[in-house]
Amino acid sequence: MVPDFLGTSHPNVMEPFLTRFHIRDLEQFSGVKAHTIRVWERRYGLLEPGRTDTNIRTYDLSELKVILNVAYLNQRGYKISKLAAMRPDQREQLVRTAVQEESGPDGAIRSLVLAMLSFDEPQFERVCSAYEEAHGFRALVEQVHVPLLDQVPGAQDAHWDTEEAPGDGLEVPVGQVRHAASEEEPFAGL
Repeated sequence: MVPDFLGTSHPNVMEPFLTRFHIRDLEQFSGVKAHTIRVWERRYGLLEPGRTDTNIRTYDLSELKVILNVAYLNQRGYKISKLAAMRPDQREQLVRTAVQEESGPDGAIRSLVLAMLSFDEPQFERVCSAYEEAHGFRALVEQVHVPLLDQVPGAQDAHWDTEEAPGDGLEVPVGQVRHAASEEEPFAGL
């Protein structure tokens, strides 16, 4: 259970599996180069990373959320200087508004990322259900879930590289599964 800001535990919210991140994780999640993240830290004070004993930057979930929101808004034309001058709640509201205006799989993926960062399981389920209702289960998996997994740092290293075909013990590279999913017979031969 995860306590909220008042210390109250929520029984349906799972503990986060990763709460500290390195700059390369932020880079992979956000698409913003590590050098640029460091510049934003120094110039605008957007992030205040912790440091390990060996002086390596570490970031918490709130800082990950900041960089994701800033990167998202910057990609949509907002100036970093303006974003840095905003309060975090103002940036979050801008992101929510932009996501609501965004349609298709990109909007769904962004909504799922926001839900995950807030550990908001009901919102995650609402987004998935709405996308599935509008586009079907296959589209939800191919257009939303698979690209979402591609954005998770380390997902390719954490047993996502291969999938085991039931009963035969053969490992099939995910790339082949993704390629097969785009064919008429998505999983023929697996």
